Amino acid sequence: KECFLSRLFCDILVKVSKNADKEKAMDVIIVMCLGVLVGKFFFPVRWKRINEILQTVCTVLLIFSMGVMLGSREDFVREITVLGSHSIIFFLIPSVFSVIAVYPLTRIFLEKRRKKGEEE
Repeated sequence: KECFLSRLFCDILVKVSKNADKEKAMDVIIVMCLGVLVGKFFFPVRWKRINEILQTVCTVLLIFSMGVMLGSREDFVREITVLGSHSIIFFLIPSVFSVIAVYPLTRIFLEKRRKKGEEE
């Protein structure tokens, strides 16, 4: 099956979809739901500030470790530029066509609303 995206982008999508383990994804959802229940029913309100600081520190460590992992890839700069250009294209095409479709429709419906308002 031929992909309309570049070969590199398709290869990355295939690897991600093959490596995505549904059981692991379900584990993440279960752990998150358990966290919500513990936070709602068992977690003391006085620990809220400590929990917020801990969350911030863990998020910073996670982002840093992801950056280290990405930075250690050999072709990271080339991959990110290719993916970035595709992202821009995927952003621009729907945005432009949305504006092309919405602008005339807005003018039509606003004109009808103005005429209806003037009649009353």
